[in-house]
Amino acid sequence: MSRRFGWTFLTFRETEAPSFETPAKVSADLGGGWRQDPAPGSCWISAILGVADQGVKTFDIASTRVRTWRIALSAQPRNFVYLDIPTLQDHNTPLADFRPNSPLIGHYGPKADIHAGFSWIFYGPRSNDLFLVQIDVFDKSSHEVGQAAAWSDRICAPPDTHQ
Repeated sequence: MSRRFGWTFLTFRETEAPSFETPAKVSADLGGGWRQDPAPGSCWISAILGVADQGVKTFDIASTRVRTWRIALSAQPRNFVYLDIPTLQDHNTPLADFRPNSPLIGHYGPKADIHAGFSWIFYGPRSNDLFLVQIDVFDKSSHEVGQAAAWSDRICAPPDTHQ
């Protein structure tokens, strides 16, 4: 590699290439727990959803779509379940499907990192149900900028299934 080519490539990589990358990073984290009272108890889930600008150019987020599913998983003979998330989403109706007016909507400059929390409460007995949350993020032209999902089957599980 010639010295001039190396300098040109390095200059492109450091100055021009970042402007071609999609700078948005969308994240999702899911947690929750179980409360005994009031009987028969309740399970709460909390999603922390975020958008960050990891690039060098700015962008705008015009809307978000948040969906939550609670899916009963059938027992498998070998004690495992293959989680095909897109298929589970296609075959199960979300418990929540909304476009919140949240702090995630707005203008993002380089290094901006914004998160918002959403919570749900479910009443009933404990279960090994799969909880799934997904966020889709859109720009002013309604083009998807990014998406993220998180899931857990341990949030409302009976105590003996945590081992």
